Amino acid sequence: MSAHSDIWELERTINRRQEELQNAVIEAIRELGNTTKENIPQLKDLRDALRDNSRVALINNSPILNVYVTVDYYTNTFTGEKVELLLQVVKTIYPEITTIQYNRFNGQSFFKLIVVTPEEQAQLAALKEQEEQERKEQERFEKQKEINVALVRSRIPESRWDEYTFKDFNVVDIDKNHSNKEAYRLARQFAGADSDDENSQDGWHHFLAYIGSPGSGKTRLAFTVGLYLIRHDQTFVRYWQVQDLFETLKSTFNGKRDNSRNHPVYVDDDDDGNFNFTTPPERQSYNEIIQSLKECKTLILDDLGAENDTEWVRSILDMIIDHRYENEMNTIITSNVSDISELSPRIASRFSEGNVCKILMPDFRKIKAVQREKKSRKVASNG
Repeated sequence: MSAHSDIWELERTINRRQEELQNAVIEAIRELGNTTKENIPQLKDLRDALRDNSRVALINNSPILNVYVTVDYYTNTFTGEKVELLLQVVKTIYPEITTIQYNRFNGQSFFKLIVVTPEEQAQLAALKEQEEQERKEQERFEKQKEINVALVRSRIPESRWDEYTFKDFNVVDIDKNHSNKEAYRLARQFAGADSDDENSQDGWHHFLAYIGSPGSGKTRLAFTVGLYLIRHDQTFVRYWQVQDLFETLKSTFNGKRDNSRNHPVYVDDDDDGNFNFTTPPERQSYNEIIQSLKECKTLILDDLGAENDTEWVRSILDMIIDHRYENEMNTIITSNVSDISELSPRIASRFSEGNVCKILMPDFRKIKAVQREKKSRKVASNG
C-alpha cells in the first residue's frame, strides 16, 4: 500500500474522531446547561455556534487535523469566559489527547480543537515524508521514461548512450597541429554544458561543423552533444548518417520495408520501467522523414560529403539546410573533407557563418588498436 493510501486511512480515522468530539462537546454543553442554571445563556450560544454548519469547517492541515469554528468578532460570541468554559468541557471529555487554542484574527474569533495523538502526529509526519519521496521517485521515473523515448527517437545507436559523455571524452592537446581541445570546447558550448559560466556562450552559433580525417573524434563529439541535450532537456534530437539517410529515402519510393536499426520504437512492457526496443511494423514515409529533418530541435548529419553527389541529393540537403538556417535551428554536421569549401556551395556558405572546427588528430581507432595489441603482447609475455 502506498503512503498516500495510509495517509487517507489515518486522516479518515481522525476526521471521524473529530466529528465525534464535536458532537460530544455539544452534548456535554447541553448537559452542563441543565445542571448549571447561571451559565445557560452562555452555554446555549456556545452550543448553537458549534451546531452552525455555516461557521464550522473541517480543515486538512496535516500532520494536525483541526476543526475551526469562526464567530463574527462584533457579536462577541466567544468571550474569554466562554472560551474558558469550552476548554473545561473539552478537557473533561478528552483529558489526554485534546487541546484547545483560541485567538482572534482579521476581525474574527477562532478556536481550534485538536484530537490527534502525538503518536498519530509522528505517524502522519513520517507518512507525509514517505509520500513526498514516492512522488519524487515517480517524477524521476517519468523523466527517465521521457529520456528513453527521446534517445530512441534520436536514432543515435544505443551502444553509445552511456559511453559518450563529456566526462569520458579524451581531450588531447599535443601541439597547435594536433589538438581536439577547441572541438571539445565548441561541443560543450553548443550543448550549454557550461551554462554557469557567463562567458561560455560567447561566439555561439546554431550551426556547427566538424571536419577532419576519419577517426579524429568528429562523430563522437556530435553524439556527445546530442546525448547531453536529450538527458538535460529531453530535446528532440535526430541523427542521420547521410548515406544511410538517402538509402532510406530511396526505399520509400518502391514500397520496400525498412527494417534497419535506425527506426526502433520505445515499448514499456511493465510498470517497473523495463524498456524494450523493437522495429516498428511500418517504416516512416518519405514526407515524415523529411519533416523530422526540418523540424527536430537539433539535427546531426554525419559524414556529409560521402553521399552520391546527384542533383536529387543536393536538392534535398540544400532544402533541409536552408530551412534550418532561415529558422536558426540547431544543426551539426561532420565531414571528412579537408576544408568546408569542398562541400556544396550553399551548404558551405551557410556553415561558414557558424562555427567550423577542423580537428587535426590521428585516427583514434588505430591508436586504440595499437594499444590493445601492446597490452595483448604484454599479457602473453608475462604468461
